Amino acid sequence: MNADVTKISDIFRFPIKQKGVFLKVIIGGILSVLPFFHFLGIGYVMTIIKEAQEGKERSLPCWSAGNLFKYLKLGFMAFVIMAILSAPIFLILLISILFIFGLNLPFVGIMFILSAIVMMLLFAFILPFIIARYLDKEELKAVAELPEIFMSIKNAGKTYIIGYFTILLIIVGIAVILGSFFPPLIAIILGIFPIFYVGMVGARFIGELYIRGSK
Repeated sequence: MNADVTKISDIFRFPIKQKGVFLKVIIGGILSVLPFFHFLGIGYVMTIIKEAQEGKERSLPCWSAGNLFKYLKLGFMAFVIMAILSAPIFLILLISILFIFGLNLPFVGIMFILSAIVMMLLFAFILPFIIARYLDKEELKAVAELPEIFMSIKNAGKTYIIGYFTILLIIVGIAVILGSFFPPLIAIILGIFPIFYVGMVGARFIGELYIRGSK
């Protein structure tokens, strides 16, 4: 891998250097907001992680018919992983509703809600490395290898923290700017493309960081 993973600005620019990047972003953005077809968009982004793990040069996968089943499979597996791992959070939220409206114990219910929020924030932070772990080992049980996952995050260090919050702030910024100047529907339509672009950048960032953090 020739590029320095710590230079996140370089990773943000790499898609622009690729042939057909605008068409790839348009296809990915549109598919990502369509029911069922959004699995293809997710799988495409996961493929970028996988290629980074394999040490391939920074490039974008092709939207070819031969790759669609692979993208669909990877996207569906990401959905399964997120559904399984987020189940405890939804369970806690259901318990909080029970305490608030069923048992008339709002304070206890609020404590459960706060616990769920903390868990969601933690889950969102470690999810990229969970997905990367699955792609690396190609086994569903790999998502439960939390000691190895946390070790990878620890080894990635502040580079991951800075990159994670940089990407998060950019996505929030896109949403705020578009939401401030355009009606909701127009803002969503315009926002899917830059957000998909940022997703591709984040995928490459995670793939490279995972390899460095797993050494």
